[in-house]
Amino acid sequence: MSDLRIISEHFQRLASYLQSPSIFAVMIHRYDSIGVIDSGRLSLVDVSYPSAEDLRREIHAFLKNIRIQVNEKAPVIEIPFSDGTYLVITDEPVTQGPTVTIEMPQKYPKVTIDHFLKWKSLSRKMGEFLKASISRGINTIVSSNDEVTRQVFLNSLTRFTTRSERIVVIDHNREIFTQNRHVAYFRSHLNFHGEGMTISSDELIDMAQRRGCDRLILDSINEKNCFAFLKALSSGTRGMSTINAESTTDALNKLLDSGLYSSKRTERELIENLISKNLHVIIQINRQADNQRRVERIDEIVGGGESELRLESIYEANVKEDGETDYLPTTYVPQFLEYLAKKGTSIEKKLFES
Repeated sequence: MSDLRIISEHFQRLASYLQSPSIFAVMIHRYDSIGVIDSGRLSLVDVSYPSAEDLRREIHAFLKNIRIQVNEKAPVIEIPFSDGTYLVITDEPVTQGPTVTIEMPQKYPKVTIDHFLKWKSLSRKMGEFLKASISRGINTIVSSNDEVTRQVFLNSLTRFTTRSERIVVIDHNREIFTQNRHVAYFRSHLNFHGEGMTISSDELIDMAQRRGCDRLILDSINEKNCFAFLKALSSGTRGMSTINAESTTDALNKLLDSGLYSSKRTERELIENLISKNLHVIIQINRQADNQRRVERIDEIVGGGESELRLESIYEANVKEDGETDYLPTTYVPQFLEYLAKKGTSIEKKLFES
């Protein structure tokens, strides 16, 4: 019996939504307000509990079966299940009454670059460039102002990893599902009993290196794991990750700040060198006002050391007056092509011609 089936059998009011193949999350905001994310759209459903106390009793009965308690000393409980279901329960004093969030990322559709091409979120040249560079080990950061967009696009890029690679995925919510066969999934921030028992992502990055992984896929770079991630890349491990940012410039600044903070050092030059030598490409993809996801630009990170760390644009999006988008190469040829040539592989320069 799957973990989701156990949850469905206990929370009978939610069963039909939990079992629906198109619903990715069910959220009890309060006892009389329940929402679902169905096919990517958030909406309220016509289901409720008589009172906050009725909801609380149902939660406590469920947690009793798995020997976990939620109370004033432990008002937030996070439970990652083995099938990918992720349950978060909160209660007073953190929230006014009990809340429940049930995420089911195992139901997410397997979106590929072909889907983004169909949605006109990027150009074919962009897609060919990303396939060529990632398959050759170019280290890539996906930047976006929307968390779901970052994760969905990162998932689509994992298809370009090679079958000969040993991959370690470090993912807080188990939302990354690479299609490679040789994958170990590590989950950070376990907090079963509200006692503060955690396994941080930077510790898992060190563990992944000890396991000799060829490529490290990190769900998100932050102020705790950035330095560990950069160190792993400097040892020869290939890497992919995401960062929350409005633009590639914002992403680069956040990488610098996070690297400094997580290293507990003040040598900015050291962090700049680690970034310039070990991170190659930042992809900016944002959810637009029309709810469409579009790749706004793809930049190479250059400089560092004696020269200023900066970005050079490889592709840029141009939104026309009629709403259509042209994705144009800037004709800039990335510097890492020379690095790839020295390793006996190459990327066709026609991908950068307008």
